Amino acid sequence: MGMKLFKFSILECLSFMLGFTCILEAIRMQAGPIKLNISDLFFVLLFFYVLTLKHKKAVGLDKPVMQVKCFFIIILVFCLNFITPIVDNVLFPTGIDGVAPALAYAIKTAFNLVFFYEIFSLNGVSREKFINSFSKGFVFGIAFHILYSLYQLVAWYVFGEDIHTPLMESFGITEDFLGGHPVLNFVFRPLVIRTAGLFWDPYFIGIMGCVAIFLSLTINNKLVRITSAIISFLVFFMSFSRTGYVAFLAVLFLIPLLAKRNKSFCDKLNIRTIVKYALIILAVGALCLPLVIDKETKQELSEGLKYKTEIKSDDEGDMRHMMYPVYAIEAVLHDPLHLVFGYGARNSSRGIYISGNIPSETKGDASYDIESDWCKFLINYGIICFFIYLMFNIMLIKLLIRRGHFDESFVPLFLLITILATFISGFFYTINDSRWVWLVYAAAIVYLMNENERRKTVY
Repeated sequence: MGMKLFKFSILECLSFMLGFTCILEAIRMQAGPIKLNISDLFFVLLFFYVLTLKHKKAVGLDKPVMQVKCFFIIILVFCLNFITPIVDNVLFPTGIDGVAPALAYAIKTAFNLVFFYEIFSLNGVSREKFINSFSKGFVFGIAFHILYSLYQLVAWYVFGEDIHTPLMESFGITEDFLGGHPVLNFVFRPLVIRTAGLFWDPYFIGIMGCVAIFLSLTINNKLVRITSAIISFLVFFMSFSRTGYVAFLAVLFLIPLLAKRNKSFCDKLNIRTIVKYALIILAVGALCLPLVIDKETKQELSEGLKYKTEIKSDDEGDMRHMMYPVYAIEAVLHDPLHLVFGYGARNSSRGIYISGNIPSETKGDASYDIESDWCKFLINYGIICFFIYLMFNIMLIKLLIRRGHFDESFVPLFLLITILATFISGFFYTINDSRWVWLVYAAAIVYLMNENERRKTVY
């Protein structure tokens, strides 16, 4: 018994640390010619430790859970595609290296695929340990980002100090790394900054802030609940992330519809609770903001919000994002090969180039992924994988709503809000290049597998 408990304690510890560090992508270490994220260490440790545990093939999974599990595996198999770029080198030579980026992504995906297979094959008790510990670590990671952003705001607006740039540069996140973009994001220079958490792009805290706001509203202690909601909303708002704003509004709009399907969800989080705390947050903000910032900064803040929440026809970046769906459709309709199999992993830029669009942006030494998960999936992996990707997310969200025991644990709500916000945000940005997205997907499948087994036991 002692040995068994010791094994599970290691599983819990490594799962927690993987959850905590997987969203700390800026913290990197140099290992020879490559940089490794701190989460890579815990991923490898957990990967090999899980191999030592007893495995048991999951049996009795009902059709919906089996479908989302199969869809998940199929999507990852499509992500292994490095063959199409090799074929294209012969049929459609462009001078753009699509093979090396595709092969690098395929290798990373192969490790992920084996890891997820091992996690799915654990017995129910071990899966429960993994899902609970990973989720706790992830939420602690979000809190870490939120508190760091709060400290950054205080340092900037109270003491006039930029703490973000030197910290990011210490991890190798420089303007050169970001393609010439400044490390510290501004709405309008030099007054109003954008929060990004311990990251380099504000979209990140737009998503994490969205998750933090909804989770904070479920905290039992009233003082902690209100404080957490205010801080989360402030940091989220100051990201000036249109991606995050749209994700938040979409989740907020869907809450009344979701609540009808699950009583425990309605009891834990409903539209009345959200509106009440939204009014509290706005009232506190309206009272405190004039005391903290001066008139000039308030004017800049107002103009910045207006600037960041509208689509500007004279902004090349805005218009490029608006045209990505058109470019994606044109790319896959180039010929039957690319319609079915796509252009290969990390080759969406090359697909757009071959279709004759924005050559000044897409012509380079190597291919890369455009800033849209949805469009990237269509171009990289073809029409079949694209529809499986959409069906997978929709089915996974529906199953979490219907089968989640929201009154028993924070885990199903965390998974639901994170997946919903990430999926919606993926239309506007590239998010699932990060391993944490796939880990959350896998954790959601593990949760549904465990609930499936519990239902079988009960009934």
